Amino acid sequence: MSKTDYSKASLGLVERVTGVIEESRHHRYSVSRVYAAYNEVFSKQEKPQTCSSCLRNRVRELGKWLEGYNEYLAAQDAPTGGQPQENADPVTDRENAEEAGPTETDPNNPQLSEPAPGVVRTPMEEGLPIDFIPEAGDVAKGTVKYADGASVKPGTYRTAAGAWITVQVGGKARMYEDSAAKQDEGESLL
Repeated sequence: MSKTDYSKASLGLVERVTGVIEESRHHRYSVSRVYAAYNEVFSKQEKPQTCSSCLRNRVRELGKWLEGYNEYLAAQDAPTGGQPQENADPVTDRENAEEAGPTETDPNNPQLSEPAPGVVRTPMEEGLPIDFIPEAGDVAKGTVKYADGASVKPGTYRTAAGAWITVQVGGKARMYEDSAAKQDEGESLL
């Protein structure tokens, strides 16, 4: 770890690593996120593997890297005597990372590329923003991807504004508000 150059680590990378580690504490592993963070941190090009021991090993290595990064930050904040300052607070968890700057869930995060014209970037209650690409004839229907380009799994997601996005297999989606859903239910019963 002493040979690692932490000075080149971006805040976005640290947030992604912290997010992967936090998810692993709940026994959730996103194969793409684990390997994306691992490959970026260690400058590798490993293909994602779904075996549980592979994921746990990568997360464990990311945890060691994050510990080294926190030690690096503490050393940078230390006064000339070599002792860390009392207020030196390295990034150790999701809340501290979010206070430090823009997060991956922030639609204005400079780490996320700007959406293409006609694409609506929608902040979500949890997780990355979703880019909604409306159909020509119906602005409530379209296709979706996460702001980082990853596919959105089928399901129903709540936006930060309180609307809902229902995603089908293949990324087809429909956006609606609660009152629209109730109205649709009422029409189908008549």
